[in-house]
Amino acid sequence: MAEVALEGVTKRFGNTLAVDNIDLSVGNGEFVVLLGPSGCGKTTTLNMIAGLEVPTAGSIRIAERAVERVPPDKRDIAMVFQSIALYPHMTVAQNIGFPLKMARVARPEINRRVQEVSELLHVGELLNRRVHELSGGQRQRIALGRAVIRNPAVFLFDEPLSSLDAKLRVEMRVELKKLHERLGATFIYVTHDQVEALTMADRIAVMDAGRIQQYGSPDDVYHRPANRMVANFLGDPGMNFVAGRMAERNGTHGFQAPEFFLPLPESLYNAVSDPAVTLGIRAESVEIEAPRGGGAVNGIVFATEPVGSDLFLDISFDESSGESRTLFKVRTQPDRVVKVGETIPLLLPAEKIYLFDSGGRRVYPQ
Repeated sequence: MAEVALEGVTKRFGNTLAVDNIDLSVGNGEFVVLLGPSGCGKTTTLNMIAGLEVPTAGSIRIAERAVERVPPDKRDIAMVFQSIALYPHMTVAQNIGFPLKMARVARPEINRRVQEVSELLHVGELLNRRVHELSGGQRQRIALGRAVIRNPAVFLFDEPLSSLDAKLRVEMRVELKKLHERLGATFIYVTHDQVEALTMADRIAVMDAGRIQQYGSPDDVYHRPANRMVANFLGDPGMNFVAGRMAERNGTHGFQAPEFFLPLPESLYNAVSDPAVTLGIRAESVEIEAPRGGGAVNGIVFATEPVGSDLFLDISFDESSGESRTLFKVRTQPDRVVKVGETIPLLLPAEKIYLFDSGGRRVYPQ
């Protein structure tokens, strides 16, 4: 096990700023996920930890040792890539044991370690097979075995499940989490898949435009997003947003959007200093029912999206067909009967509302 620490790490490719002055601390035995959209800098960050890229500025430490100028094979790390690069002319046992063979480990010790790793990954019955005889999930396990057999201080994963089908991805997420628990090693894992991040990570570093937007537990980044980018990226679908301002109408305090006025508790109304805000609420937090006091608005069903376990509604707040219309996603029960064009009441519970300032920073809840 080993700590990994990045301080002020920056990476430029010519005039392109790929990673912008990031700090990151990964504890011993922690499972940390670098999460973000394509081009956000997460793979470049992983490559700098691995030694495949040299930082333009800043320091990287593994087990308290500065490694930014240390070659990859001297960093005590193992890396699993998106592309499952196995040797087709070798058996499974030979593929798993290959790193030890290159390190000139004695044959009996290699055989012992291969057997040990194969039992850990439940691939013992595959040891005499060739690569072309394996399924995608089996190949990924063998790639993991080749990393595990080295017993490194840090495991680095670059979107290792993205080439698998949906069912195998679910299975391998469980396997990776169990493997982490059994090994107690430090895992740093890159993905753009929020489900992978939320289900596997101890902590998630959400990245965008080369910067870490938020670093915290899965529960923290989902329920207390630091800004609009995090709120929109985490969640399927992302958070609903509508721009407006705090206002008073006929003695009632609330949020004034272009298409509706939403009454709010006075405590929420007074929580922000600048009245110009963006209101956010998640699809699963919006309730479809008759108003019971404040917090309700009317919306028009613009489209329906049945997905089996849920029914998603696209809600518009005006009847125009312009591109500037505000659309809310609402998650409801699959057996609810609604028609496109129907006007329905929406309850936006005050305790589920988020407010963001003009710069996108969350200002409520504080």
